[in-house]
Amino acid sequence: MSSTPPAKAIPLLLLKTPSTPHDGYRTHFTQHAPPFAPQFIPVLQHLFLPAALSQLRILLTTPTVPFPYGGLICTSQRAVEALGTVLSDATRSPPPLLQNLAVPLYTVGPATSRALTALRDQHLPRCSVHGREAGNGANLAAYILQHYPPSPSPAPAPAPRPPLLFLVGETRRDVIPVALTSSTLPAEQRIPVDELVVYETRVVERFGGTLGRTLRGLDEAGERVRWIVVFSPAGCAEMVRALRERGEGGTEGRDRGEETGSGVGEGEEEQERSIFVASIGPTTRDYLLQEFGFRVDVCADQPSPEGLAEGIERFMKERGLRAR
Repeated sequence: MSSTPPAKAIPLLLLKTPSTPHDGYRTHFTQHAPPFAPQFIPVLQHLFLPAALSQLRILLTTPTVPFPYGGLICTSQRAVEALGTVLSDATRSPPPLLQNLAVPLYTVGPATSRALTALRDQHLPRCSVHGREAGNGANLAAYILQHYPPSPSPAPAPAPRPPLLFLVGETRRDVIPVALTSSTLPAEQRIPVDELVVYETRVVERFGGTLGRTLRGLDEAGERVRWIVVFSPAGCAEMVRALRERGEGGTEGRDRGEETGSGVGEGEEEQERSIFVASIGPTTRDYLLQEFGFRVDVCADQPSPEGLAEGIERFMKERGLRAR
């Protein structure tokens, strides 16, 4: 009696650096049915800034000085890793301040929330993690304004609420600080925000060449369906260039923002296409369309492994696609 052969794993090129110590995208897609074969192609190089980490270490571990903030904001995986570096060094000889620190830790999205929760469980037992369902900075700011404790100063002249410390990279948007300090808010509802730049980011040299070589290797292996997942605008230009050099990324002459067909292989029949592109959210989707006239095939409803998998699976089912 013949048995059905196991489904072939679909190549999934994740344009990101794998998270440490565990990457949720690798775990989820490796266990997914139908199976995927995730492969990471780093787009960005993240470098921690020693002076900033030293400053953060002093804030968190100086026993004679109370922690001067009412909470922490970490909205990126690298910010969480920077915090983890400081906490790991500090807890080799645990200062009482860390064990007794009881402030909210705000984050955005399930992946960063999981990483921050793991740090909390290990190093900051009295802190609480919030923002898992926020999805973006604007939603997180609205949540913080509702959740964060009010000013301790009594009426009729309440002072601003205690400040928050926001761990950021050198390139970031100001959505959260602007929303929390908006002049449209009553003075007692505003939340001062101090940003501490703990890492800098650079595009990896020759990223586009690495992506092109990887795709050629998949060609030689006979892979006829493969996915590319884009996580941020960084590196998008190199990705589009690499695809267009293969004749699979539209034309250079299109007007920016023109919405005519899919970004990959425009004009090709669906069954003849081999490369499909997904974005982790609308910011990257819109950037690709506006800057390069490139429309992704899937935009995840939620910026998470589960949201990405659901979008890809739905797209493939609707079009009858499978590994070949």
